Amino acid sequence: MFKLVRGALGGGLEPLDQADLALREGRPLDAGRVLHSLRGAVGVLGAKRLIQATLEAESAIHEGRADQLEAQLATVRRVLEQTLAEARAWLEQEDR
Repeated sequence: MFKLVRGALGGGLEPLDQADLALREGRPLDAGRVLHSLRGAVGVLGAKRLIQATLEAESAIHEGRADQLEAQLATVRRVLEQTLAEARAWLEQEDR
């Protein structure tokens, strides 16, 4: 379990930065793939809020709801930050 959590923490916010960049460069499908991969990597921890947030952002991308993307990605970033903080806290507690 420790290896799984550490692996999920390894990427940090980098995947979300990649998705942001892809959207700014006009590559929404690439952003969707990054979000999908993020959900798989961190979702394995059972992070239901993160799973839901990435699904909603992917849906906005695939449905062409560009007006909602900035808010959706901000939500994913906030939830990812919370998830990573909770995972780090769990690791610190378990390593004692």
